[in-house]
Amino acid sequence: MRLEDFIAELQQSVINENSKIYKEFFNNTTVEQATDPYWKNALKWFNALPDNQHDVFFAIIQQIMVDTISNVLGILDDMSECADTDSELLLSGDLQNLFLCEQEQLQNLVNPPMSNL
Repeated sequence: MRLEDFIAELQQSVINENSKIYKEFFNNTTVEQATDPYWKNALKWFNALPDNQHDVFFAIIQQIMVDTISNVLGILDDMSECADTDSELLLSGDLQNLFLCEQEQLQNLVNPPMSNL
């Protein structure tokens, strides 16, 4: 698998799919339907937010996923430079950079940079 394909798969399977799952859960689950105390409290908190803050909440969750993946890829990139690393585990050292570039491109599609007026 090419690195670019791997990064695209991370975007799709981790960020896009999990974002959809979280949105569906928070928007379609009642507190009474939740069985886990953590999720009951999370739903109570979410439901107490003004409606115009729900999108902000989901944007925060998505940014946390991006930051976490980036940190993990940064760790993996550094591991690839270890002298005693098994050759099967060698990575390019570019995973984090490729991932963050992809995120920047996606962000620019959603929110194009403002031109200087």
